[in-house]
Amino acid sequence: MTIDYLKRQILLSKNQSTALSEATLNLPLTIRDNYHPYIDLNIDGVSTSFLFDTGAEDLIEISDSCFERLMETGILKLASISVGNSGSSLSGESYQTQIEKLQIDSLKIGLYNIDNVTGIHMEKQLVNLLGSDLLQRGKITVDYVNRMFSFTPYIVKNQDFIDLDYAGFSIVPLNDYYVVDHVSSKSKAEKAV
Repeated sequence: MTIDYLKRQILLSKNQSTALSEATLNLPLTIRDNYHPYIDLNIDGVSTSFLFDTGAEDLIEISDSCFERLMETGILKLASISVGNSGSSLSGESYQTQIEKLQIDSLKIGLYNIDNVTGIHMEKQLVNLLGSDLLQRGKITVDYVNRMFSFTPYIVKNQDFIDLDYAGFSIVPLNDYYVVDHVSSKSKAEKAV
């Protein structure tokens, strides 16, 4: 399965190899519980396993155990704390939870670096999640048969990505320039318009 956010396409195919380019980064994919795709990412030098979850809105959501470990080492910085509803389950259940907005200096996906990453931690978070924000940064292929996670960044050059979530807008890198993709309502960016 290949997801291309900029083209607004999802490609289901038995042979994914034709869809990949030279800039593609291939990472080993671990399948747990018969179908959950996990990849290892590097957070400021610490290798950590993440479930790729297109339903998770943030770039990363940190589990309770990882949160405690990375807070002790000083890798995570607490940016803000709020209370909100958790995401709804398939049965429609949600609950009030404490949400901690995090700042991370560097997240590495293979050879590609994303600096100044924002993420979240919610109470009772059992696994680390790599969310849908990654779809705005490049084309993703999840190859279950060959156990491979492929990421082709929209920036062809090996540049650092910058996460501007705090400003209230997102920027999608596209080859040699950037496109403002979304402005959040009631954000600093919306007030500036």
